[in-house]
Amino acid sequence: MVKNKNLLSQIDTLKYPIVTEKSASLFEKNQYTFVFAKQTDKKTIKTVIEFLFDVKVVKVNTFLMQKKKKKI
Repeated sequence: MVKNKNLLSQIDTLKYPIVTEKSASLFEKNQYTFVFAKQTDKKTIKTVIEFLFDVKVVKVNTFLMQKKKKKI
């Protein structure tokens, strides 16, 4: 049972895992990549990952991708 009712809405910020060649090599080092909603902060990301996968998160890195420019 979820202890925090707010946790259910926080879980919805997790969109999908990133599966690429680089993320596969990071997987071997026990580093995982996910896409979260843009407004999600590091504390929320840590809480969601620890709850869903029953692991202890050591560090969270975030990256905001810039939009690609359209060619006219």
